[in-house]
Amino acid sequence: MRKILPFLFVWTFAALPASAQLLSDLNNPIYHDLRTWQNQGYIRLLPMVEPYSGILMKALLREAEENGDATVKARALAYENKYFKPLTYPDTHLSQYSLSSSRGYFGLSQVSEQLRGMLGPYVYLDGAYSLLGLETTSSDPNLDINNIGAQLAPIGTTLPGDYKVDKTAVSAKGQQFAVTWSYNTSLSVGNSAISFQTGYSRTAIDPYQNDSIILSPQAQAAPQMLLTWRTRDTAYQSLFLALAARDIAGQGPGAPQKYLNFSSFQWRTPSPLELDLYQTVIYGQRVDLGYFIPGFPFMQAEMYGNTDNLFLGAGAKYFFPHGLRADAQLYLDDFTIVSALAGKNPGFKAAGNLNLDWTPEDPGILEQVGLEYTIVTPYTYTHTPDYLDNPNTTNYTNYVNGVSGASDPINYLDYTNNGSSLGTVIGPNSDRLRLNARFRGPAKSTFTYELSMIRHGDASAGANTAYYTYLQTLNPGLWGTVFDPGYDTNNGGSKNLFETMHFLTQNNVMTVFQTSVGFQIPVPMGKTLLTPFVNVLGEWYTNRGTVIGDNGFTAFVTVGGTWDF
Repeated sequence: MRKILPFLFVWTFAALPASAQLLSDLNNPIYHDLRTWQNQGYIRLLPMVEPYSGILMKALLREAEENGDATVKARALAYENKYFKPLTYPDTHLSQYSLSSSRGYFGLSQVSEQLRGMLGPYVYLDGAYSLLGLETTSSDPNLDINNIGAQLAPIGTTLPGDYKVDKTAVSAKGQQFAVTWSYNTSLSVGNSAISFQTGYSRTAIDPYQNDSIILSPQAQAAPQMLLTWRTRDTAYQSLFLALAARDIAGQGPGAPQKYLNFSSFQWRTPSPLELDLYQTVIYGQRVDLGYFIPGFPFMQAEMYGNTDNLFLGAGAKYFFPHGLRADAQLYLDDFTIVSALAGKNPGFKAAGNLNLDWTPEDPGILEQVGLEYTIVTPYTYTHTPDYLDNPNTTNYTNYVNGVSGASDPINYLDYTNNGSSLGTVIGPNSDRLRLNARFRGPAKSTFTYELSMIRHGDASAGANTAYYTYLQTLNPGLWGTVFDPGYDTNNGGSKNLFETMHFLTQNNVMTVFQTSVGFQIPVPMGKTLLTPFVNVLGEWYTNRGTVIGDNGFTAFVTVGGTWDF
């Protein structure tokens, strides 16, 4: 740790996924403010899918200006004046993110040119092109330098950035240096009622505190198209993502023709209750126009069967007086009503989420406090790829048996993009209890505090690989993760692991306690704005990585900032 900490105080401009200058950035504080204003009753309905189109965002800011108090009106108007001028020349943005612990150091350097603004009364554009410099340092010789992000980040989080380390990477003595690039963009057209947007960015669905059981803001970026229709009390959205498929272990080169379709309908009832209903389909090797029709995938599954990865979800939000909101979500994986009525085992694959969030009506020092519980049952998000349904295909058989020339079979149906999970970062057979709070400090500074407990178990622990031959192709560290479908390849599906509920009953369950404190302050410097931040996190764990006896403590220090010109 002593060898690594000095790196923290070297000013390397390390990147965030995108800067807070763009509406297409999920880290933009405007999204936090919108949720705060909804809790306080100034905005009636927020659509589920983020980022919002520029056209929709302008309508939401206008609603806050009309209904909010003087402070809210001033902040919403400031956002409107910042983002909705005619398209500007590119601005320069620098940012830093440096993470250090006893396991190693991570830094990602960014210089970004950005533009944003209106192309006309009904067209909005923003985008950024960034040059990145990457540095990682491993303190443990057993760390895999090519997968250092998963091993260096605190459990239940990912490292920022959407990039690919290619032939520019240089590795030596536990260190890796690379220069690469990334970009994000969003173009939207429409009016306050209906808008269409397309672009390339991270996307989130109904996120809370930087995570979601449907589509996490920590998931990798992807090309997207989104249609949004919104009235005062209702919203309908249709999302299409073009994903990158990998092999059964999430490795190998990316393959195209993997897609996600999501549709949602929200209704804010005359009471303070909001009801949400939504569907998701993951599929590949063709574009299915029927999946753009709400309910069609499940009608098809009920009548004829469907081998694609189907999800059905429902949620409710209740807005109590004085800024208190309660949320509940249930996300069912591969569930059909006909199968349930026929007595067929539904597989017990589901994710659920309960949130309680309070925003004081007249915030003083305390700005927000929240309590969250998330649960994901074993094998949720996973899906049996076609070549496991037909394990005697020549290529798959040769691949399992290590025959020379056999190629990695591509999984078009698992809930991943570019080898990373799309759902909540805690993964299958896990739960999380989390308390978070946000405080106002002097000079517009912000303090944050978080306390959490995470549990995760390997649901395939003890499985007989004679029955589950795909496990032979997986690193044991991937057993029980989103890459492990729990499917019996040798008995016609008669011994599928996912058909028996064994939630966190294993003897190698990992338990993690985390507590963190963060601080951020904006510092005007002439016509530029410098915003440094620091976060300190302590992590106590038992059976880390579901390895019995791997117990200990790790301290993480994150420093950085943004500088906007």
